[in-house]
Formats: sequence, C-alpha cells, structure tokens
Amino acid sequence: MKKKKRGIRRASAVIAFILLTSIAFLSAVFTLEMIDSQIYRNSQEETAADFQEQIGSYLAAEIFSDFVNYDTEDARSCAYSLADETNFNFYVFKKSVDTSVERICTIENGNLGSVIPEYMAIVGNYDSYCYPGISIDVLNSPEQIFTEVEEQDANLSRGDIYAVAFFPLGDLTYHDDLYFKMKYIDFAYKTRYAIFAVLAGSTIGAVILLVTLVRTAGKKDEEGRIQRSFIDKIPLELYGLMLYIVEACVAGFLGNIWGFYGTNIGSLAAIVILAVLTATLLLAFLMSCSVRHKTKTLWSNTLLCRFVKWLKQALSYIKKHMPFIYKGVVIALGITFIEFIGVLMLEDSYNWEWIFLVFLVEKAALFLIFCIILANLNQLKQGGEKIAEGDYDYQMDTSHMRGEFKNYAEHLNQIGSGMQTALDERMKSEHFKTELITNVSHDIKTPLTSIINYVDLLTKEDVENPKVQEYLEVLTRQSARLKKLIEDLIEASKASSGVLKVNWEKCVPEVLLTQAAGEYEERLQAKNLELVIHHPEEELSVLADGRHLWRVFDNLLNNIYKYAQPGTRVYLDLEQDEKNVSIIFRNVSKNPLHMSGEELQERFVRGDSSRNTEGSGLGLSIARSLTELMNGTFGLLIDGDFFKVTLTFPHHVGNES
Repeated sequence: MKKKKRGIRRASAVIAFILLTSIAFLSAVFTLEMIDSQIYRNSQEETAADFQEQIGSYLAAEIFSDFVNYDTEDARSCAYSLADETNFNFYVFKKSVDTSVERICTIENGNLGSVIPEYMAIVGNYDSYCYPGISIDVLNSPEQIFTEVEEQDANLSRGDIYAVAFFPLGDLTYHDDLYFKMKYIDFAYKTRYAIFAVLAGSTIGAVILLVTLVRTAGKKDEEGRIQRSFIDKIPLELYGLMLYIVEACVAGFLGNIWGFYGTNIGSLAAIVILAVLTATLLLAFLMSCSVRHKTKTLWSNTLLCRFVKWLKQALSYIKKHMPFIYKGVVIALGITFIEFIGVLMLEDSYNWEWIFLVFLVEKAALFLIFCIILANLNQLKQGGEKIAEGDYDYQMDTSHMRGEFKNYAEHLNQIGSGMQTALDERMKSEHFKTELITNVSHDIKTPLTSIINYVDLLTKEDVENPKVQEYLEVLTRQSARLKKLIEDLIEASKASSGVLKVNWEKCVPEVLLTQAAGEYEERLQAKNLELVIHHPEEELSVLADGRHLWRVFDNLLNNIYKYAQPGTRVYLDLEQDEKNVSIIFRNVSKNPLHMSGEELQERFVRGDSSRNTEGSGLGLSIARSLTELMNGTFGLLIDGDFFKVTLTFPHHVGNES
C-alpha cells in the first residue's frame, strides 16, 4: 500500500513538473517575443499597423507574381483566390511606356471609405520593390503612384510597370491570419506585465519539484538497493546527444516562427507540444543522472569511460607483446627511412622514369615479403586448427619459414606430438585398467559361483540349528551382493572404455520413465516417498539405445530408493527446449552430502560416510558413462541435502532410427 501511494505521489509530481515547466517555457517564449517585437516600447496601434503593412505587402507580392509573369485570366483567377475573404482590399494597376495608367484588377472585400491606402509598386523586370510611406487616393489619382515611385527610384526600368495598392478593413470581417494576429497582439498587450509573475512562479515551482524528483529518483528493491532501468543503462553521451537533437529541433522551429508575425494557432499548438516534450526529456535525463550517481555508474556507463578502459587494455596488450611488435616497428621505420633518403637523393632529379622504376622494384619486394608473411600466418592458422580438431599427428612444413614464424611452427608441432603421446599413454592406461578389472572380476566370479551354489545346496538341507540357518542367510545375501558388485564393476569398465555396443533407435523417454517409475512405485511407497512426474503433452523422442537408457533410469531410481529422505517427494520431470530433451531427477537425501557432484560420480564413492547401505558406489558412474555413450550429457547438482540429476539428449525429429 505504501509503495502504491509513493508511486502515485511520484507520478503526480512528475505531471506537475511537466506542466509547470511547459508553462515556464511558454511564458519565456512569449516574453522574448514581446521584447523582440517591442511590445514594451511601442503602442498597440503602432504594432498593429506595422503588422498590417507586413502581411498586406506579402499578399500583394503574391498577387503581383501572378500578373507580372502571366497577366491572363488564370492569373486574375489566382489573384482573386488568394485575396478573397481577407481583411484587405487590393487594386492592381499597369502602366506601359507613354501610356496612361490602367486598373486591371480590383479585389474588394469591404468599402473603401475614407481610408488612405498604402501601395506596393513592382517594376516589369520581375524585380519587386516595396515603396512605403506614399499616401495617395487610389481611386481618384492612381497615376501618382508611378510618379512618386519614379521620383524615389531613378533607376526604375522603362517598360511595363505594375503596382498593387492595398489597405486593411477597419472591422476585421474575415477570420484570416490578420484577424488572429490582431487578437494575439491584443492578448499580448493585456498580459505583458502579468506574464512575468507567471514566468517566475512556474519557474520556482518547477525547480522545487525538479530538486525533489532528482533527489528521490530510483526504484528500490526489497533490500533497499536502487535498481537501474533500461534508460539508466544507455551510455550517457548517447542520451545527451538524443536530448541535444530534440532541443536543436525545438530551437530551429522557434527560430522559424519567431516573432508575432510568424505565430499562428498551429505554431502555438506546436510550441505547447515541444514544451511538454522538452520538459519530459529534461526530467528523464536529470533523474537518470541521479540514479547513475547513486549506483556509482555515472562515469562507468559512458562511452568515454569504455574508450579509456579499451585504450588501457590495448596499451597493456601492446606492452605485453612489445618484443615482437618492436621488430615490426623497426622494420617499418627502416623502410620509411630508406624511402625518405631516396626522396632526398632524387629531389633535384628530373629522371622520373628512373624514380618510377625504383619505386616499382621496392613495392614489388615489399609485396613479395608481405605475401610470404601471410602464407606463414595461414600455415600457422591451419596447424592450430588441426590440433584443435584432435589431429595431433599433423606436422607443419617449416622449410619455407624464417625467424619467429619457424619457431612458432616448431612449437605447435611439439605441442601436437606431446598431446598425441599423452593421449596414447592415457588410452593405454585405460585399456590396461579395464582389462585388469575384467580379468580380476572373471577370476573372482568362478569361485564366487561355487560359493553361491554350495550355499544354495546347504539351504536345501534340513538344518535344525537356528544359528546355522542365520549364517546361511548372511552367506546367501552377501554372496548375491558380491556377485552384483562384480557385474556392476565389469559393466562400469565396459561403459567407461566405450566397448559397449549401442543399438541406435528412436526412444520415447516418457514411456521408459513411466515404466521404470512403475517398477519402483511400491518400493518407494514403502519408504513413504511420494513420486511426482511432470511431462509435456506432446510426445518427445531421442535417438538412443533403449536398453542402456532403461539402465540409466533404473540406476538413478535405485539410488533415490537407497538414499532419499523418507517422507519427502521425488520429482521426475521431462522438459524440452529448442534443440534438447532433458530428463530431471530431484530428491532430498537423508544424509548431508559434503562433496561436489564430480566427486560423487567417481567409482566406489557413496554419499553415506558410514557405508552402511547396500550401494556399491558404481550406480552414478555407470549412469554417466552410459549417458555419454549415447551422446548425452549427465549433470549432477548438490546443494546441502538437495540432489538433482539432469540427463540431456538431442531432440530427435522423425520416425527413422
């Protein structure tokens, strides 16, 4: 509940900060626009008149452009379309050489009244000029336009001259740009002093909220540690660059619409959106910097820090291999020195053919040396790949190698020979060990068989002495156990040496696992062990030997039966990922397992230190060897008394064996 309330308060503070920052941003933009437009110096009437002149001149220039280029009915149609339903009246005049003035277009949206219009005169060579400050009566004496223009501009072309006269309507009948601009200016004059209070208040409130949000930035986990989000893991320079690009776009947009004469309802809406975006990005950036500072990743999570670390590692790596690099540097400097001397000797020579010939000979020699070096490197690469693939008999030809390359090749050859010798010795030792165990086991089985047979004969005799009967039971039990131990030992030796035959076939682990669990169900229930099996609905198959896979399951369930804590659950899970099928056995051991999984998989190693159970210590070893024989992996995890075995086999798709 507290976390929920804290989250609501934080979200409210973020929204309030964005709102106040947007208001402050808009107030600042509005204030700067008013200062730039001299709202605080000029009267409202002067500002409105100045704006009327500018927008009227713009429309007049557009109208002129059509007439001066075309002067057709289409041009007049465009002019009417452009100036229709605006708060201006327009008159277009034309004066040819030695002819009187002709009114060729009239666009009136209101009565002329007693207003004295301003005009815009354009010369016929397509250069446009605005001549302000000339007041005339357009309807009664339009010739005065051209007279006064010629007086002001002695260079006026002698040809067709166009003039566009315009004046604004007094009542702003139409809702055009002029209408909205005048409303905007009226609002500016009414709020030109109150805006300072709004700017100051919103700025102070935004700063207070910003400090609060930055200080409390970062979500904590249950242990009180601050967790970094995805944004906090972005390199700081990239985050700052993104913020800079957005702010540059904002500044460019404001530059294009700066001033009252470029501001309209669309641009105001865009400014509001940009203000919200700017406030959001700025808050996110500062809060991310706070989280980075608290988690001590402000410096480490920067591209500069990564570059410095990489540079240190590169310099350390170069320093480590400096003896070899030194030789290359000396050779490069030697070649450069020879070329420099050659340039000095041939500086004043004009025999360019000789210079070019020397240059070609030198580069050909360097190219040949470079090719030899690449060939040596490729040969070393091939030798390393052969050794990595297990071909220890492979020997590189060093007859064409020189210097360090030859030394490295000889070292690789020696490594391959040494590994082959070690492998041969290991194989010989394993073979001898397996043969010894097999022979000894067979030698033991012969007298053991006789012992078992004679004990069996004795048990069939009518023996009345209870002591003798007890001794016979012990002999029967222990001889059977010894026989099982010898059989396990022989099988373990065969499995580890890889001499067992594998009959590859499609196997369904779920079926074998269910059958094996069914055979052990009563024995497990006798020890109050609850068996829980999980498997997916679809059928999973692997390519293995059914007999060996059954023996693996049998060994693992037998191990669970012997060593699991009574009154606990035994879990058998069948899982699948993209490429593999996993069979997982989990249980709780009744004895603490003070050893690693690797130690427990060794032969004759058991989990009970007292060794008072029936096990031989070979079950897990046999299971692992058989699993690896079928191209599977055998994983054993021990955590206190928790015991987990994971068998992993490649998923087999299809019906073929």
